[in-house]
Amino acid sequence: VVTVTSSSVCLEDVSELVFTLSIDNEAVGIDTFMWYNGSDIIPGAITKTYSPAADTDIVDGDVISAQVSTGASIGGAAIDQCAFTSAPVAISIDDAPTASLTSNKLATSHTICEGESITFTATNTTLVGAAGTVTYTFTSDSAGELYKGPNNIYTNATLGVDTVITVTIESNSGCTLSLIHISEPTRL
Repeated sequence: VVTVTSSSVCLEDVSELVFTLSIDNEAVGIDTFMWYNGSDIIPGAITKTYSPAADTDIVDGDVISAQVSTGASIGGAAIDQCAFTSAPVAISIDDAPTASLTSNKLATSHTICEGESITFTATNTTLVGAAGTVTYTFTSDSAGELYKGPNNIYTNATLGVDTVITVTIESNSGCTLSLIHISEPTRL
């Protein structure tokens, strides 16, 4: 039986997957292990556990399985070899959202009068029409969290000079993207 830490992950978390092969009635003797991505042998994956490298070729929809060969040996020669292949585990990989962060003031001018509002808009380009909830969290380097919720627009009238605004977008699958916008307004 192959178990995996999670069969659905964000693209940036693929290297954190851990596949583990559990063997019932494990034989005493020679055990060899081979992991497969579909019908392709995964190079170097020859133990009971397999963790993809950071530069892995695992993509959405891949199917991972393992084969164990057990048997005894006499004088170093394998005898009575039996090979068993696990049931496959399908992997679902979710992409992080892609987006942009803009403001209504900084596109045309770096001047904001005292008490004047500035509006930041996070434009999500990958999750438009996606099922589930997308959460936007706007933060500043000076005040911390300013807003967290489903709205992609945040307006503020009290930002100081050189305030760094960050928006983190979290998709319904838990994948995130953070964008930074440095406001350099001169308050008059």
